[in-house]
Amino acid sequence: MKESLMSGMVGVSSKWWFLFCVLSVCGFMAVAWIAGVLSSLPEGRSGHVVEWQAADLRHAPGSGSSIPGAYRLVLDTQGRALLPLPLADLSADAYRFLTIEAESVRSLTHAVLLWSVRSRHDPLFIQQSPPIGPLQQASLPIYGWSGIWLDLSSLPEWSGDLARVGIALQGPPGAEISIHQVRLAPDTMANRLAWFFAGWARYDPLAQWSINVFKGNGIDPPIKFRMPFVVTFLAVGLLLYGLLLVSRRFRPPFDWRVAGGLLLIAWFALDAPWQWQLWRQAMDAEKAFAGKTQGEKALSGPDASIYQLTQGVYPLLGPPPARVFIATSQEYLGLRAAYRLYPHNPYWARGRVNELPSANQLKPGDFVLTLRSTVVKYEPESGELKWPDDQRISAEPLYADPTGQLYRVH
Repeated sequence: MKESLMSGMVGVSSKWWFLFCVLSVCGFMAVAWIAGVLSSLPEGRSGHVVEWQAADLRHAPGSGSSIPGAYRLVLDTQGRALLPLPLADLSADAYRFLTIEAESVRSLTHAVLLWSVRSRHDPLFIQQSPPIGPLQQASLPIYGWSGIWLDLSSLPEWSGDLARVGIALQGPPGAEISIHQVRLAPDTMANRLAWFFAGWARYDPLAQWSINVFKGNGIDPPIKFRMPFVVTFLAVGLLLYGLLLVSRRFRPPFDWRVAGGLLLIAWFALDAPWQWQLWRQAMDAEKAFAGKTQGEKALSGPDASIYQLTQGVYPLLGPPPARVFIATSQEYLGLRAAYRLYPHNPYWARGRVNELPSANQLKPGDFVLTLRSTVVKYEPESGELKWPDDQRISAEPLYADPTGQLYRVH
């Protein structure tokens, strides 16, 4: 009884031992391969980590204040804020990465690292202090899933003794950004792997194509596409497990959980960024549209300018179906304007060379809606609309805004 119980325990434990062993080896091989790829980048930088906590931060311009655990920045009326970082004697060459831990950065449209270095002493002249060089800048990737990481080794100008360092933010006026920490980190393997993980997924803001498209890429660098990394991990794991199955020394029984576990890890590595992006986009959609009327939703969407224009011209068209000729070379504007004008009878020459038909096909009482057209022009002196091939027709302007103009044909 005791011998059978012991043999059963050995059999069960050996299955899990193989599962653990294969997964561990595969994980190690994948990490080693990733480390090898990252090690082929420029030579590493060495230096101690420099951290700026919330209590160390100040602002100009914009407004800001310290809150528990963070420094809150409010963008000014032009949607800007500048966060200068206090400096000691720091050499840019000692640091490979800039990292920022912050909240609500995805509401920004742009973020930039600003810096300048001190020029070197000229031995021919006596100088009280080295002059400060020109201001340099680099765009910060604000759509990562693990904070903001910037590889400073990719910036040729990031070299020398730092004189000034700051972060410039651009976004909607009044937007609030909470910054917990800013770090300059040296080039270590731990920082490289953390940088790799931070670049594994990127957030693409909610857009019209979001329902149909998932790009499948991370932040480049370090990740161009995730699939080669996952395929390498899965192929190495299955190959090692296959070698164990055919080896003369071990030859364990096939356990589907080993292969299934490898496949599950690979699937999760690919699916997690997508699910994270869907969750973030759902939160953005709720923030932008929840609790609003149809009109308010339209004004919050990407075709707000089209909606505003059509709402202005609609009362001028009279009862439907009025004939409205849409003149534009921009497909999106024409498509959305035609949709918004129903149940009137819009005409849009989609894909055609001429934005309008010949003048003899327009009759008095028709309407012409020009949407940032480059070929249809109105001449106030003659009161005529003109377009190529010497086409012209008498018309009067009824409505105008930055997106387009409405004319009635006489």
